[in-house]
Amino acid sequence: MRSQLGRLSSVALVLLALPALAQEADIRGAWHADTYILKDGSNHHVEGLMIFSERHWAVVYFVEDDDGKAQRGAGEGGPYTLDGDHLVLTRDYLVIASNAIGSLPEIPCASTCQP
Repeated sequence: MRSQLGRLSSVALVLLALPALAQEADIRGAWHADTYILKDGSNHHVEGLMIFSERHWAVVYFVEDDDGKAQRGAGEGGPYTLDGDHLVLTRDYLVIASNAIGSLPEIPCASTCQP
């Protein structure tokens, strides 16, 4: 990611496992977020919920340490596109706060709104 709080035009992390997507796939609904995978391949267990409407997505999740204690919390959302097997999330809204955990740095409470 260019900036921790910048607008995303593609997904740099995986919050959930979606089934194979097809052009006509309907992903609307609620999905359980369980894994946070970084570009460098490291991953973290998360607890969260991701919701897709016809055109928008929103997620609330907590990254946990090895003891199951939440060390990072975030809420994000914006529009998405689904093109074949490519799901592209654009992040227009973000609120996040984090202690350092593994390769994830500490982030003081921060937010952005860029619709």
